[in-house]
Parts: sequence; structure tokens; C-alpha cells
Amino acid sequence: MTSAALIALNLVTLPAPQGEVITINPEDVVSLAAPHRGFDAKVKCIINMVDGKHIAVGLPCDEIRGKLQK
Repeated sequence: MTSAALIALNLVTLPAPQGEVITINPEDVVSLAAPHRGFDAKVKCIINMVDGKHIAVGLPCDEIRGKLQK
């Protein structure tokens, strides 16, 4: 007899600065930060992930925070 486990992922899709699409799991987000000097002007927020990666996105942090809370 086999048992199947259901896994529900609540993924969020966000626009990258160059037009690509990024899909993340909100549970993996550690923090959001405004970009500092040196980033492209199209970068509006940096998402810091649990694995140490940083993802640049083209939406302001306030908008991303709202999408992550849904």
C-alpha cells in the first residue's frame, strides 16, 4: 500500500528588473530591503532569502510585502 502526501505551495510571482518573471515561496523570505547605490535604477527592492540569496525585483518593497502576506 502506498500513501500519497499532499504538499501545497503558496508561490508568488514577481517581475524582475529586466522583464523576467521570478517565482518564490513566501516562507523562504527573510527580509526585504531597499536597493543601495550600485544597483540598476529598475531595481526597486531586494528580497533576502533563507538560503542566503538576494533577489532583485522591479516592484517597491511595500507592494511585495502585500503580495507575500496574501
